[in-house]
Order: sequence, then C-alpha cells, then structure tokens
Amino acid sequence: MTMKPLQKLHTRLPFGEFSKNRAIHFPLISGFISSISQVVLLRELMIEINGNEIIFSFFLSIWLFLVALGTYLNQIIKFKKNNRKTNYLIILILIVITPLQFLFIHFLTAKLILISGMIINIPTVILIAFLTLFPGCLLIGFLFPLNCSLFSNLRNPVHKVYILECFGMILGGIYFFLFIIFFRNFSLLVLMNFISIFYLWIYEREIKLLIIAIFILILLLFSNSIFLKNYASRFIPQKLISSQDSPSGRFDVTALEQQQNYFWDGTLIGNSENQNYAEEMVNFALLQHPEPKNILLIGGLLNGFPEEFNKENSLEQIDYLEMEKNIIDYYQENYQQENRKLKANFIKQDPIKYLRKNPEKYDLIYVSFPDPSSIFLNRFYTSEFLNLLKNHLVNEKSVTLITVSNSANFLLPELAELNSILNKTFTEVFEKTVIIPAKKCIYAGSSGNYISNDPDTLKQRMFRRNKVGNWFNSALINDVCNNFRINDLQRRISQYDSEINSNLNPRAYLLSILFWAKHLNISLSKGVNFLKNNKIILLFGILIFLFIIPYFSKKISGNTVNFKQNFNIFSISFIAIISELILIYLIQINFGFVYYVISILTMTFMLGLSLGFIISDKIEIQISRLFLIFLFLLFILFLILNAAIPLLIIFIFNTFIAVLEGLILSKNLSEINNIETAKKGTFFYFLDTLGATCGGFILGIFLLPFFSIRKIIGFLMMILIMNFIIRLKFRNFFVD
Repeated sequence: MTMKPLQKLHTRLPFGEFSKNRAIHFPLISGFISSISQVVLLRELMIEINGNEIIFSFFLSIWLFLVALGTYLNQIIKFKKNNRKTNYLIILILIVITPLQFLFIHFLTAKLILISGMIINIPTVILIAFLTLFPGCLLIGFLFPLNCSLFSNLRNPVHKVYILECFGMILGGIYFFLFIIFFRNFSLLVLMNFISIFYLWIYEREIKLLIIAIFILILLLFSNSIFLKNYASRFIPQKLISSQDSPSGRFDVTALEQQQNYFWDGTLIGNSENQNYAEEMVNFALLQHPEPKNILLIGGLLNGFPEEFNKENSLEQIDYLEMEKNIIDYYQENYQQENRKLKANFIKQDPIKYLRKNPEKYDLIYVSFPDPSSIFLNRFYTSEFLNLLKNHLVNEKSVTLITVSNSANFLLPELAELNSILNKTFTEVFEKTVIIPAKKCIYAGSSGNYISNDPDTLKQRMFRRNKVGNWFNSALINDVCNNFRINDLQRRISQYDSEINSNLNPRAYLLSILFWAKHLNISLSKGVNFLKNNKIILLFGILIFLFIIPYFSKKISGNTVNFKQNFNIFSISFIAIISELILIYLIQINFGFVYYVISILTMTFMLGLSLGFIISDKIEIQISRLFLIFLFLLFILFLILNAAIPLLIIFIFNTFIAVLEGLILSKNLSEINNIETAKKGTFFYFLDTLGATCGGFILGIFLLPFFSIRKIIGFLMMILIMNFIIRLKFRNFFVD
C-alpha cells in the first residue's frame, strides 16, 4: 500500500514505527490541544477572578492534578485493550469540549453572581477552576495509558507516547506564537479545533470529520462576536464597550450611565468621573518641586492625571508611559480634544524597558499604578525600579513620587506593613523622603530638602503658585497633612521590622495578598506570621512531604517500583516545574509580557523534554551525574539572577532544564523494567504529573510568599543533592 506523504515524514522520525499502526495522531493531537488550552483557559480564569502568580500556580496545580487523576482513573475504569475506537471517541470529545470550557468560565461566574472588579472568596475560586478544567484535564490524563496500551506491541511504548505528546505540545507552542497576534483567545481554540479535526481526517478518512471541520471553519468567522457576547456577561449591569488583548494583558472599558470604568486583566484601575481624585493627587505632587518643566508620568492616564499636570504653568513637556499600550490607544482615539491640548509625548513601551534604554532626565517622575498584588505590578515598587527612576532625575531638587493604598483614618495591619515595606525601600534609595496620606499614600523621594508634607509649607506654595481648585484647598491640606495624621501614620508603619522590596524578594507582593485576603474575611495573619518566623520548619515539612508521596506511591504501582525511582521521578518533576515557573517570573519582572512568550517557553521546554527521552538510550551516563549537572545549571542561574537576563538566555536555560528532566525520567523509566507495560506507563505518568502538581502548588502557596527567588533556587539545589546522595550512597537501602 502506498504511504501518504505525511506518513512518510513520520517514518523518518525516531518514533516512525508508530505510523505503521496509523495511530501517531492520537498523542500528537492530545499534546497539541493540551498545550494551547492550558495557556488560554488558565489565562481566562486569571482575568475572571483578578488573579496573580500565587493563583496561577494554584490553577496550574489543579490542572496537573486533574490530569494525574485522569491517568489514575484509567486503572479503575476498564476498557478493551488495543481499541482504537476508544481513543478516537475520547479525542473527538476533547476537541469538542475545549472551546465550551472557555465559554463555561463566564457562564459559571455569571451564575455565581460575581461582579467585575470585585474580589471573590477562595471556595468560589476553587469551584470555578475545578468545574472548568475538570472535563478536559481528565480526558488528557485518561488518554495517555490508552495510547500506551494501543501500541503495547512496540518496543518502549511509554517512551514513544511521551515523546509524541511532547511533539504535540511543541506544535501547540508554535501555533500559539504565530496566531496570538491575529486571533483572540476563544478564536484560537476554535481554529485549534479545525486543525485537530482536519489532521484527524487525514488518518481516519471519515466524511463526518470533514463536515465537522467545515462547520468549525464557519464558526470561526463568528467566534469573536460569540466571545464578546459571552464575556460581556461578567460586567452586567454595566455595558462592555471595548475589549482589547495585548501581550501584557487585557484592557476593558465599560459604561454605566454617564461613567466609564476601566479594567486591566479584570481589575478596576480607574473611571471617568475622577476629577476630585486627580486634582488632589496631582497637586500634592506638583507642590514637591518648585518649577517642574519636564515630567514623566507613569500610569494615571484614565484618571485624569495628564489634564491636571497640563495646568502647571512651568510645564514644557510630559512624557507618558503606561503598563498597557491599549490604554494609550483608547485615550488617543476617544479623548481627541483633551489629547490635542496636552503637552504630552505618549510612549508605547514597557516603562522599565524605556527607562533602561532612554537617557532622558526629568524634574518630576510620578508613578500611579495599582498596588503590587502581582509580580508584574510589584516590579514598579522595588528598589531596582526606584534606583532606575533616581538615575533619570535632573538634579537634587528633582523628585520621584509613587502611590500605594491608604485608609481614611485607620490602616489595617496588612496595609500598614505594606506601607512600611515601601517606606523602607524608599528610604534605602533616596536621601530625603516624605509621606503624604492622601486618598492614596504618596511617597516622595529626592536628594534635596524641598519636598515636604508640612501643611503650612504646602499651603504657602499652593497660594503662591495659584493651585487652589474646586477640591484642592487649604481645608484639604489641613485634613491630609495635619500633625496627628502624619505622626499616626509614621507610628503605625514604624512598628514593623520590614524588609526592602526587590524583584527577587517581593515582600510588598505578599502584603498585598494578605490585604486582599482581609477583604474575603479570611484571617491569614496568624498562619503567615508563624511560617515567617519558622521558615526552617516550613522547609523541613516540605522535605518530609517529598519523601512521603513517593513512599506511598509504591502501593499504586503494586510494589513494582522501588522508593529510589519513585523519589527520582516525583522530585525531578517537582524541581523542573518550579524552575520553569521561576523563569516565567523572571520574564514577568524584566519584560512584562509573559503571556505572549509563554508559548515559546512551552515549546522549548517540550522540545528539551522530548530530546532528553530520544537521546536517553544513546548517552551512557549515570543518573546520579545527571543530578549533578542539573545542580550546576541551577547554580549558574543562582549567580546571574540579579542581571537583566536576555530572553534568549532564559529560553536556553528552559531547554536545558527540560533535557535533563527528560534524561532522568527516561532512565528511571528504563530502570523500572526493560519491558514497558501500559500499567507501568500509567504509574510513571501519574507520578510525573503529581510531582509537577505539588511543585506548582508549593511554590505558589509556601515558597514564593516567604522566600526570595534566590533562596527558592537554593532549596531546589538541596533536593538535587539529596537525590544524588540517595543514588550514590544508599542504593541498596532503598531497593526493595
């Protein structure tokens, strides 16, 4: 029989013998769908519940846990062996339900009466994520052992199916990177379905698949309208008037009566009826410099800040930056009259990228972003960022100002400590600092003595420069800057022994999370304080957990695998997922567009993982030495963390980490038994996925909030050393 061109290509690959059974498409499609749907669905969940990196790690853990559960259920729910129809049916179901899962996110939240921009409780977050991800993840996990059974007549079927899934994920990463520029999330899933169905038709040659493919192609034409109608339900009773995606996030605009509200990644960041807020915040800032001519404004565009700055008589030029270019685009398109009056230069770059490359100096720099409730936002409140701003000041009279949340008359403990951390960071960078407890606390830093929060001094400057407005006046200055209020604020924030907030030690981020939890009536303070004061106990508990899971996993495997191999498989997956997440955070810190490049990270990681499996038989090296190589790789990353690591270097690290994980997993799989079976493949895939599940969960909940990124890498290095010792010194003790 003449082979099709695509099948001829497959026979040239290392796993070409699969094509003889016309089943290579099953694991490829499974990996392809898994790669794309994971990124798209997790991101949409993050937007829906105003999530951050801790929530992302938690969602990723739920995803991986459900995949592991699907793999385990395969051993409970019995199917006839080597039945292609079962694989075919499950793949079809997986293809169909993935876009429905996306739409179900907004349907479910509407039913649970969630209000856009409103913080929701933890049980609801878990329920939404679990119900949304449950069907697809369960099928993905269930398919792996089915594929292994289908090809059990071949040599090393588990190796080959694992490689094929990785190749599918690589194709998914390429697809995402190429098409994210042209399609929105839901449209990406619909187009993914068309490609999957068409590829399935190439092998199955069933007319019904062609009909389904044509239907999906028609659906693609209306997919954006379907998404917008579905997405708008989260804003009721407001009307969604604009929604734009970008590499760094999603910018939405809604309207209710005469007021427009602005959301970034689901979080309310401003509204059009903010004249009193803008007048207060801007004029307090302007009074910190005698004659500001060149101003850099970062954030605050849609809160009316540029218009207020434009009233300054000495002003010559405002350079304006935002965290999201679509905010600038929207303003320029919808506020043309105000735009023409502004002495503004709009710069559509990431603020940190602009400041690193542009030598321009300013008299006044004002940063007005939401609180550091994510690593992305935290980078605008760090000592590194403040030093970057300081280098762009003209002289000693020049001033840098940053805002953070405040309470009218009483600071909650978490909010007080958040302000304490920012104050500590500010005083570390600037010779002179003051705090103005306005609607948001304004932190001002300078090398000179002009900055002040003394009410009499500020009133004199206000009258001299004619800054009296509808809301900004002597009464407001007396109310905001009276001695009692200033002293009470200083007393509250000085009672904490705060650390400096930095990129690698995001302390402000943790306090923002605690403040967030306070809104949910969740008391985390006691538990958090205990863990902060007993970090050794926390790390020791994690290590015990890492030993317990592999030990009890022996029962699942029917005692066919010893503890040493269980621990190797579980812990290397644990280490690899945390390493990859750290690289994602580094991209978030340095570049701010992690969503756009996450497909490349997935692609390079899966490329490395599959390469590790492919070359495993060709490289004669002991597993213990692979752990040492991994240790050396993490040590290099440990040393260069403070540098602005280029994207290419991050991708190279990501690939090498994956290659080492693939080699270690493959060689452990070969040690289990020279003859692979579907049952052993099920256990291997389950333990591998479970290790990644625990890694994502523990990083987000227990490591990132309490330890710097450098210390987390140090902890991973310690686990690698333990693996090396177990392999080298106790090989007989751990073998049953």
